[in-house]
Amino acid sequence: MRGACLLALALLGTAYRPAAAQTPERRWAVWASVSTLLARQEVGTDDELTGTWMGAALEGQWRRVSLVARGHTGSVRSGTEERHVRLTDVALRVAAQRWLSVGLEAEALRAADDVDTTVWRLVGPVAAVSAGLGIAGLAADAEGAYFPVHGVAGADPLSQAARVEVGMTYAARRLPVSVRVAFRRQTFAFSDGRPSEALGGLVVSVRARLVAR
Repeated sequence: MRGACLLALALLGTAYRPAAAQTPERRWAVWASVSTLLARQEVGTDDELTGTWMGAALEGQWRRVSLVARGHTGSVRSGTEERHVRLTDVALRVAAQRWLSVGLEAEALRAADDVDTTVWRLVGPVAAVSAGLGIAGLAADAEGAYFPVHGVAGADPLSQAARVEVGMTYAARRLPVSVRVAFRRQTFAFSDGRPSEALGGLVVSVRARLVAR
């Protein structure tokens, strides 16, 4: 997994080319998207839960500043366990360059099973890069977040968490619509010495621009 992420970042660096001519920068815009997450949760070293989640997001941008709110909900199950999960996050970002954005993200993950309910609340920095791939409308992107600030409600003593996401997007030339396919992986480490958990999977999303000025 780590090697794949490093390879993706290297490809982004080599693929980036400044455009000879850029369209005028919009002052503000609003987008909405719907998505499906084919989720896989690794619990310890001997159990794996899978499921399909549905999600939605709303994004507003003013000049170089954007605010994104998104969420997924669904369940993951194995032969012996089932969890109902809700994942929500809000991110405030600033575009330092056309290909680079940095910001702060807050995330909440709620997991409920037959025994108890656990809620993890995470806050930390996030950074994302993107690059065209030489084909009109096609771009690659990578995003990473680290959550040093966290709160726990429930039985699991979380110590730290991090997330990486690598994807590709195709934007239609004549329509304000884009399609993105990405792989995400988020890891959770515990302070009581138990094996870490991982949550991730394949994300397919459709994004539409609602309004722009």
